Amino acid sequence: MMLLYIALVLLPATLATIGVDVSTAVTQANFACLKGKGYNFAIVRAYQSSGTFDPNAVQTIKNAWNARIAHVDAYIFPCVKCGNGPVQISTTIKTLKESGAKIGMLWLDVEGGTQYWSADIGKNVAFIQSMVDELKYDNDQLCESLERNDNSICS
Repeated sequence: MMLLYIALVLLPATLATIGVDVSTAVTQANFACLKGKGYNFAIVRAYQSSGTFDPNAVQTIKNAWNARIAHVDAYIFPCVKCGNGPVQISTTIKTLKESGAKIGMLWLDVEGGTQYWSADIGKNVAFIQSMVDELKYDNDQLCESLERNDNSICS
């Protein structure tokens, strides 16, 4: 019985994947170093909280793949104060696609207080919903930008 308990306790650790979330430029050599230390995925910021596409995203994504990182995703840090969530989504997808920066998944990084968000919670919810709706609308374009099409949004 004790052996079964130990196996169940250790199972999550053995199935865990180590990764990194980056919001600055990362070189292929840096990713290769991380890969050598057991890192298997990277999530790269593609859209900044300032309301612009991250100029480091494309090369950083390509550097991660070139260093043989197994899973490379991107995230959008929404800018509600900048307005137009759907444009933030479509700009990100279009830029990644046109640059050949393949990703596994596109994440929305929703965090922070009034520094990034309106004091009106309903407005914030509507803004995120508009981004999700745009992702649904741009589904075909997004799936063409993805490295693997086994993603549920592409099914």
